[in-house]
Amino acid sequence: KYIKFSGVLFIFGWQLARFVLSEKRIEALIPLAVVAGSGVYLFSLNLLSYFIGIKTNFYLLLAVFAPLSCFLFLVNRKKGRAEWGISKKWRIILFGTCFLIMISVGITGLRYIGSVETTSTHLLLASLISEGNFPVMEEAAPNFSSQYHYGYSLFLAAVSKITSLPIWFSHDFHNFIFIGVIFLLGFILIKDFCKDNFNAYLASLIMVLGGNLNFLYGTKGLSVLF
Repeated sequence: KYIKFSGVLFIFGWQLARFVLSEKRIEALIPLAVVAGSGVYLFSLNLLSYFIGIKTNFYLLLAVFAPLSCFLFLVNRKKGRAEWGISKKWRIILFGTCFLIMISVGITGLRYIGSVETTSTHLLLASLISEGNFPVMEEAAPNFSSQYHYGYSLFLAAVSKITSLPIWFSHDFHNFIFIGVIFLLGFILIKDFCKDNFNAYLASLIMVLGGNLNFLYGTKGLSVLF
């Protein structure tokens, strides 16, 4: 079920990125597809669930995205095929490094399953949303709207409800996915400015390993990296 769910969002995001941004580079379309697909799904789920039951919307949006992806594919076909913008050598380096970073984050997440299950506000709220808590109300005070930024919890709830995966697993797995997406997006963005694969790769690597943007603090960022 998860493969089908993520497949629909990825394909929709891919076609949407090609349509809106006229992007043809495969190395750029991969992370953009993840961001666009999940982002539009989350935005639409949050908006439309004020008018349609959220349990219905979990599935309804996927039913809408699938044919819409086909339509966008027909439109994008006129723009030509997507192609790699980097050599085979840099594809291996870039995606090999990305995979190693993702694995390290995934292993770290799995080591702390117990503490995450018992302390994470995201997981508690996601569990309540998956059972129909929308508009999102405070778990400790059901008569008051939630003041917490519940976007990520909303996405976890959707994944859990559609795929029947445990919410804690979805939480760790998406951390695993999105750290790779951040690394790839960093590379693409920096390369658009410097036009050099090595500089873009090194800068994006430092950004991720140095604690996201903490590397901007100079020597202070080294403690985070260490």
